[in-house]
Amino acid sequence: VHLASIRDLFFQDKCSPFVNTSECVDTDLFNIVVHIRRPNSHDQDMVHSIIYYNFNDHYILSLIDAVVKKYTAESSHIKDNVRVHIVSQGPSEQFEIYKSMGYILRLNESIEDTFLLMTFADALITAKSSFSYIAAYLNKNDVYYTKFWHNPLRHWYKILN
Repeated sequence: VHLASIRDLFFQDKCSPFVNTSECVDTDLFNIVVHIRRPNSHDQDMVHSIIYYNFNDHYILSLIDAVVKKYTAESSHIKDNVRVHIVSQGPSEQFEIYKSMGYILRLNESIEDTFLLMTFADALITAKSSFSYIAAYLNKNDVYYTKFWHNPLRHWYKILN
């Protein structure tokens, strides 16, 4: 089975979470989804998890800024229509810096809703996470891959960390 077949099966009868769902009509918005993986109670070695997963917020902000600039430089239409969605888990106080930038916080949402946002993103910035990886695998658009134990697909952008 080829990746295209798997994608076709996954997206069959699904409407993008970024569209007018009553009519499944696409908007002119360009949606960048950023998955931020924070350590949680499921992590067995909390010290390792904090070191492994916890990128500095300023690093993540600079990464988002670079990705936004890439698309806004390519298209004046996108410039006014970029929306950045932060998907993660945890208390909203941990994400105030992103909220202050005008980014949309999608915290503690259902796994299904978060997964759909990631798979339908116009650009997806992944975390060191198998959950992030599988969403990226299905995403038909641009993926910015953070290196960890799963290898990226050839056409993904590799983030140097």
